[in-house]
Amino acid sequence: SSSFFVLGVATAGTGLGKLLPGYLVARFGARRTYFVLIMILGLLCGTLSICNSVGTIAMVQFCIEFTAGPAWPSHNEMVRGHFGTAVLGNGIQTISLASRSSDMVGKVMYGSMLYAGISWRWVARLAAAICVFGAFLSMMHKDSHFEADVRRDVSLRDIFDRTVNVLRRKRYWKAVGMYMLLTILKKSGQLIPVYFSD
Repeated sequence: SSSFFVLGVATAGTGLGKLLPGYLVARFGARRTYFVLIMILGLLCGTLSICNSVGTIAMVQFCIEFTAGPAWPSHNEMVRGHFGTAVLGNGIQTISLASRSSDMVGKVMYGSMLYAGISWRWVARLAAAICVFGAFLSMMHKDSHFEADVRRDVSLRDIFDRTVNVLRRKRYWKAVGMYMLLTILKKSGQLIPVYFSD
């Protein structure tokens, strides 16, 4: 029950974290937004290592999931800036392979440390340090070939109008229904965007 409580709270953070990331990336640029969110994630990961109750772990997990929201829009902005619309598929493939590869390497590394008997708290602290180091590395990227930071004119009203527009579509609600039915199959919901390609 504690695990599902933490998972539920974290899921709420994931959902709420999807509300404004597009605005943040447009307003401040992908590179800057990504740097700030990775720094905050490092801080939160370090905070997680000193938590002693289910409630505090749940709140930190909520903050982690909420903060991670702008990562994908930041990646998309960089991919668009470097690959252009003509070869956007190549860019998405590149970032997807990089994402999954690093995920597997990280899980093997952290899992091996836990298996070797190292405390999860020290593993979390190591992850926090790597996160901060990664944040500084991310500043070497640019939003495009020509500009370090690309900003776009967008307002919260634009985001609200787009959200309402999506919520009015029958296809959206069909997708919601499909997604709910697929959640029992772990990670299979990531295939949903494929169905929208048509």
